[in-house]
Amino acid sequence: MVWVADAYAGAIVRVDAHRNRRVEAIAETGPACGGMAAFGGSVWIASACDQAKVTRVDVRTARVTAVIHVPGVAQHVAAGFGSIWVTTLRGLLLRIDPTTNRIAARLRLGDAGWMTTGGGFAWVLNRENRSVVRIRPAD
Repeated sequence: MVWVADAYAGAIVRVDAHRNRRVEAIAETGPACGGMAAFGGSVWIASACDQAKVTRVDVRTARVTAVIHVPGVAQHVAAGFGSIWVTTLRGLLLRIDPTTNRIAARLRLGDAGWMTTGGGFAWVLNRENRSVVRIRPAD
């Protein structure tokens, strides 16, 4: 299955990639304006339109299994190093522990924007000074 954000409908959509067909829409996630990441049998949605939350959806049942409230509006989400990483409009980088669905760490980064993980680091765009911040995740 492939998961697609439909910000206009305020839902995420599950698509059968082999049949090229929409299977279902999950509206209780809210709009996924901030993006999604897949990790550990779940899709994690940053509802950046105007909401301070990250929603976790089980890929097998297509049901919401957790809603994690975050300080500020959740912008971007990435998975890596056994964690879910989220940037917020308050300039925070958050690490969510997927075993507890709680914020495990937070780091203030100024104007934190888009982010990804790879090469042993989390990479975050700092729009304020037009730089990319490289962060080594704690073990």
